[in-house]
Amino acid sequence: MVLQVLFMRHPDFYAATGLHIAYFAFRSYISYILTVPARNRPIIGHSPKVAMTTEKAPLSTALWRGLRRQCPACGEASAFRGYLKIADTCPNCHTPLGLYPCDDGPAYITMLLVGHLVVGPLFALEFFWKYPLGVVISVTLGALVVMTLALLPFIKGGFLALLWHHGLKRSRQPH
Repeated sequence: MVLQVLFMRHPDFYAATGLHIAYFAFRSYISYILTVPARNRPIIGHSPKVAMTTEKAPLSTALWRGLRRQCPACGEASAFRGYLKIADTCPNCHTPLGLYPCDDGPAYITMLLVGHLVVGPLFALEFFWKYPLGVVISVTLGALVVMTLALLPFIKGGFLALLWHHGLKRSRQPH
């Protein structure tokens, strides 16, 4: 209720800091919790073993596996063969992971997330207003680079899991 009152009184501030996204996400989560019975909600982090079956894992399980950089189909083997390079096929279940286009989407999501996590709260800190501009810029850019490079592989894994779950493959092989 407090966030709703503050959001209505100062929409520009909350839009600039990204708090409106957190407010609406929190509100959606609470309405989901209140409307869906507990027995019908997926258990986040629950990873039942799916071994060579034709049934797909639920979205929450696939996302959890992807965020851990595992194969979204089986959860046993790594979906990556390098820092950001997706394996052509899963060595365990032979799912063709290379067919799912994870090129630009994870980068955009990572930049959006890191920008809101670093730049938004920065305006509320005294550090931003008190120290010289050169110090603020160098510390902020350093934090942005480190967080982006740390989160990008995990977000790319989650993006791969999302594409795998919905079956969104490339129409043709890349050259």
